[in-house]
Amino acid sequence: LGQRYLSELNYEAAVAAFTKAIAIEPRSEEEKELLAQAREGLADAYGDWSAYYERQQEYEMAIARLDEALAVLPENEALRTKEESVYLAWSEVLLAGGEYARAAEILQEGSQKLGSVKLSEKLQAAQALQEEKEEKKYEELLQPLLEAYQKGDIEALHSQFVKKEYADMAQTLEAGESYYYGAYDANGKRDGEGVAIYAIGSEKTPFVYAGDWDKDIRSGQAWWVRETGYYDCTFARDKPSGSGKYECFWEYCMNKGLIDQFYSGDVYCAEFNTINGLYDGVYRITHRDYDAPERIYEKHYDKGYIQVLGNDILADGKKWYRIGISAKGEYKWCKEEYLQTVNGIEGFSE
Repeated sequence: LGQRYLSELNYEAAVAAFTKAIAIEPRSEEEKELLAQAREGLADAYGDWSAYYERQQEYEMAIARLDEALAVLPENEALRTKEESVYLAWSEVLLAGGEYARAAEILQEGSQKLGSVKLSEKLQAAQALQEEKEEKKYEELLQPLLEAYQKGDIEALHSQFVKKEYADMAQTLEAGESYYYGAYDANGKRDGEGVAIYAIGSEKTPFVYAGDWDKDIRSGQAWWVRETGYYDCTFARDKPSGSGKYECFWEYCMNKGLIDQFYSGDVYCAEFNTINGLYDGVYRITHRDYDAPERIYEKHYDKGYIQVLGNDILADGKKWYRIGISAKGEYKWCKEEYLQTVNGIEGFSE
């Protein structure tokens, strides 16, 4: 009956008939022979059913039929080889269409399921193509940042950098990793002008370094940019070291609601000195309110720690510390716990 259904291309009925046949416990040599034939017929039925789906390029259905067959006939190597070929055929279609990530995904699935060397090798090739595709995509995103830096146009760099694609790029990075576009030396090291995207902190906040490199080390004058502002400072040994300044993208932040109009004292700009990314020496900061004049304060740091000018008991009954003073004699205050905080440029003081 199963063979008749198979000849009629009624694969589902053929599978049902053969499955019923192999469920019978053989009691004689003749019945054992019939059982073997039924198992062979079941394998043929599933194989032909899978081939039908493969011809329609319905690869998932083809694989599902072979998975069902191997669940009943796990020792059948021909079925395993057939499933391997379906995975390979599916991956070829995906690779031809440039869907490298999807091809790698299904090859990974097949390789783990079947323990196939062929699928593992094909997986490596698909992953290499996907990496190449990602690198090209990132280069296209990073190129305008480098061009803006080379023109000295921080506004153009910022307007490009705040696009969603850069935040998405940062989310794919781990601590210490970066995507780079720029010059290389003869040994393949970053050397000369270039830009690189980094992910800072647990939320993977995107930052871009735009400046000079010396054998993979950030070195020289550079911009260190985030959505809300940027540092223009000197780098040495891969960290900010020397004089620099910070400026807020004030209008952008106001338009985006990133600055509370009722909060007194948002940082507008600052001048500072750093050692290994930590503030050291005089830190001159300009505060700008929503509708009030700018106020300039001076603070002093010692390797990242704020220096205290004095302390008082204020209206809340707690001790507050004077840590900054303006030209008009106005003070900046902080609580005691702030004195234990290490302060510096974001990404280097954590």
